[in-house]
Amino acid sequence: MIKDTKKCKRIFWMTALFSGALLCTVSACNSKSDTEHTQPTTIGVDVDDALITAKIKAELLKDDQIKSLKISVATVNGRVTLNGFVDDPYQIALSTNLAMSVDGVKSINNNLVVKSGAGKDGKPDMKNPNPRP
Repeated sequence: MIKDTKKCKRIFWMTALFSGALLCTVSACNSKSDTEHTQPTTIGVDVDDALITAKIKAELLKDDQIKSLKISVATVNGRVTLNGFVDDPYQIALSTNLAMSVDGVKSINNNLVVKSGAGKDGKPDMKNPNPRP
C-alpha cells in the first residue's frame, strides 16, 4: 500500500506540474503586448483609413483651386498627412479645411509648401487662414 501511495503522489504532482505549465502557456498566448493596446492594427482600421484618404482626395478634386495640384494624402489611425506643393498660402489653408471636413479625421499634419512668392516659411497666417473670400 505504501508503494501505491507514493506512485499516486508522483502521478498527482506530475499532473499538477503539467497542468500548471499548460495553463501558463495558454495564458501567455492570449495576452496582448503594450503596443497592441495603443496601436490598433485591425483590418477595420486599415479600411477606415483608406476610406478617409479616398474621401479627402475626392474633396480636393472637387475644389477648382486645388484639383490641379499634386497633393498626396496618407492616413494612419485617423491622422492625416498632406504632402505636396501649392501656389499660395490660401491653398494650404483650404486643403486643411477640406481634409478636416471629412468624418473620421482626428488630426492633420500639413506638410504642404508654397512653390514660390510666399511668406517666410510658406505657411499661411493662421490668424486669418482664409485670406481670400
